[in-house]
Parts: sequence; C-alpha cells; structure tokens
Amino acid sequence: MRGKSTDMEMMGEGMNAVEMLKADHRKVEQLFEQFESSTTKREKMKLVKEVINELTIHTKLEEKLVYPILLEEKEDEDMTQEAFEEHHVVKNVLAELSKMDGSEENLKAKVTVLCELVKHHVEEEENEMLPKLEQTGEDLNELGEKMAQEKMKLMSKNTSRGRASSRGSAKSSGKKTATRTIGRSSSGRRKAS
Repeated sequence: MRGKSTDMEMMGEGMNAVEMLKADHRKVEQLFEQFESSTTKREKMKLVKEVINELTIHTKLEEKLVYPILLEEKEDEDMTQEAFEEHHVVKNVLAELSKMDGSEENLKAKVTVLCELVKHHVEEEENEMLPKLEQTGEDLNELGEKMAQEKMKLMSKNTSRGRASSRGSAKSSGKKTATRTIGRSSSGRRKAS
C-alpha cells in the first residue's frame, strides 16, 4: 500500500493546485542538487533525463491549466506572458540537453544555466503568480484534481514513448545487415553491388 500513496503523491493527487506546483518545484530543485553531487556520467545523464521529464510535464500543466486562468486577470497579463517566455527559453535548453549523451564538455554548464533559469522562474511564480492564482476565486482543489489527471496522462505518454524509444535503440544497436543496391552495368544488365 505504501507504493500506491507514493505514486499518488508523485501525481499530486489530494493536493490543491498551489501545493502541487510547489511540490514539483521542490522535486526539480532536489534533482539539480543531486546532479551537482553526482560523479559518474551515467548518474548525471539519468538525472538530466529526470529533469527533462519533470520540467516538460510541469510546463505543460502550467500552460494548459494555470496560465489561462491568470491571463483572464488583465492586471496579471504581462506577468503571465513573461512566464510563457521563460518557459520557451527553458524548453530550448531542455531540447539541447535531450540531444546530449554526457560526453560534452558543456553539459555541466548547460545544466547550471537551466538551474538558474528555473530558480528565477520558481521565485517569481511562488512570490507573485501563485498568490495571484489564490486570489482569482478559482477552486484550487478542483484545479489540483485536473492537474493530477493531466499529469498522469502526460507521464503515461512519456513512459510509453520511452519504451518505444528504447525498443528502437535496441533494434538499431543490433547487427547491421548489408545493404544491397542494384544498378545497371554498362551493358544494360542489372548488377548487384
């Protein structure tokens, strides 16, 4: 039974929207700390993949379910547009990190920059945006339930995508078969090469 409650906490079930977003922030901060203290390439890349997964899901949740509520409040429009732009920059860094294999000299620097971007974003979100969200009159428990459901969908998509990707890697790392090309000889007859 313990595993089930941990899974539910991971999904954010039973939390209101603000609690869920803050829990996601703490998890990502912890992953960055673990990256800093990790010593092996394998461990670092495992953590990078977790950071990519967590931030990808988190940004999608915010953009789909939280930011539209804040955009309805005209005085919060600039702040919310800025948050969208910060997400855009974070997504660009995540895309670059997803192409890395851990041997790059700039891996640590890129993760450090991402960490700084996320820290700045989290600070603004927790000090400005989330208090505004609480003032909107939105039912934060209901919003938290919607977010937990959406998070489950996104996590299952990522899991199935990851399995398909690793199956593809396994296939491509297998023995390569010789490719045969068929051309025409100077006499017009077909020849195999």
